[in-house]
Amino acid sequence: MERLIEYLSFIAIASTLLPYWRARTAVQRTTLISAWRWGGVGLTIWIAAVAGQLFAADSHRGIVQLVWYAAALLMLCPAIAVLGAQRPVTRVWSWFIVLPFLLVFGWPAAATVSQTLANGQFLLQTPMVVGYAFVVVMGLGNYLGTRFTLAAALTAGALLLVVAPTATADFSWLPETDHCRLLATLFLTAALWWAAHAARPTYAVRVPLDRVWIEFRDQFGIVWSKRVLDRLNLMAQGDRLLLRMSLIGVTSLDNSDAPPTTNELAAMERSLRWLLRRFVDEAWIDRQLRLGNDSSA
Repeated sequence: MERLIEYLSFIAIASTLLPYWRARTAVQRTTLISAWRWGGVGLTIWIAAVAGQLFAADSHRGIVQLVWYAAALLMLCPAIAVLGAQRPVTRVWSWFIVLPFLLVFGWPAAATVSQTLANGQFLLQTPMVVGYAFVVVMGLGNYLGTRFTLAAALTAGALLLVVAPTATADFSWLPETDHCRLLATLFLTAALWWAAHAARPTYAVRVPLDRVWIEFRDQFGIVWSKRVLDRLNLMAQGDRLLLRMSLIGVTSLDNSDAPPTTNELAAMERSLRWLLRRFVDEAWIDRQLRLGNDSSA
């Protein structure tokens, strides 16, 4: 029965390649394309790790251990890449932040590769595990409060389930390593399919500009949204507008239910376009406005 579940988990994680490839359409006109590429590499290695656990001989167990650790590192890279998804920084972020992350956390594996291959067991010092957990919280916590909250939480759980059992500290309360990896694979599968579902624009908005903002907030996360939000509201104050942008969309200073005037919305749109130019193309904004116009309540 357990072997059957492992085979089904392999089929399930492999099936996520389809929605992941389709997600490229949503990010190809944004600076998130780099994060998408990192995720594609990480997902491929994760699938290879699951296949190795299923089909590799016991003599290759050490290689499988290293592949699992590589998968855990690479699947965290997209969240790190998002934190640098601003032009022109995004052009060098992968070289100066993401790759150093891989080098720092990959060094223990490289330093003990011969030992791992000999005894088939990979161990990671507890401070490295704690550091990895910190990066997981920092990167995936960026999506808490967005419609990808559940996907981020499941992904975080999957990554920690892969890395925690490798710690030299006593985590005896965890299931066996192979069971942790199986559970992690199911978590990641659920996360990717849920993200594909949550990405569908099924919500209604009050004004089309809300659609632009909500899509930016959910795709880029709370860290970038808060920075853009503060600057946008300062610009609205300088333009003496009676509108402000909140995390859920355009609001009125006097809390009025009356719809914003066309001139005020146009002024706020100009400011938002100027701020988002470092993250997305004009065509991306135009598309969100069209979709927002179709779904305006």
